[in-house]
Amino acid sequence: MRNVAYAFSACVLLVAGWYLVWSHLMAGDVARVKASIDHHYQRIKTGERYVTLKADEVYATGFPFGFRVAVARPTLSQVWGTQSYAISFDHIELEKVGDDDGRYRVIAPSSFDAMYAEEGKAPEKYRVSVNAMPGLLLRAAGSSRECPNLPGTKRCEPVADDAPLNAYAVQLPSNLVLEVSLNGKTQKIGFNFMPINLPIFQTIPDRMSGPLTIFVGMLREALVFKPAGQ
Repeated sequence: MRNVAYAFSACVLLVAGWYLVWSHLMAGDVARVKASIDHHYQRIKTGERYVTLKADEVYATGFPFGFRVAVARPTLSQVWGTQSYAISFDHIELEKVGDDDGRYRVIAPSSFDAMYAEEGKAPEKYRVSVNAMPGLLLRAAGSSRECPNLPGTKRCEPVADDAPLNAYAVQLPSNLVLEVSLNGKTQKIGFNFMPINLPIFQTIPDRMSGPLTIFVGMLREALVFKPAGQ
């Protein structure tokens, strides 16, 4: 019995020790993601004070053998006059895939929420499901113009450990279908794309009201304004 107790205690100490090491290894990534959200919050507010980027919490996840940063309820929203728009995910995760350029792969669920509200009316709450979530990469080394990082080109200078994520690259599937639900009604919206194998990084914009308004407006067009039967 005593040997069993010793073995159990040893296992507990081993797990606790590895957790401390794992937490220490993840601390820098968590700090970078938090700093990146704060950085873009300020940039967006400077460009468009009525637009807000926020998240409920940022924390390490994947213990014991995964090394990812989770962002709980990331939300982009705006209030313009009497109208409000928002897009939010339950959570996303960032997994580091490159040290020199501070590159992360974004792991997002295939469903997310969108909202439109107008003063004096019930808000329109949309649930959007995607047949194939587009790939998304974030990095701290800037756009592809600043840091090409392509075969045959000069390697980019390593970025600082605390440099904020400032560029993104989207890898789209050949066919993307959004299944959008609102108040029991469902509508599919489809797009065809030409796949791009090499990621092309662009600077994360500081003006987000246009893309947000257009995306939510597309959902409204499909489920609110589209005539029945079309």
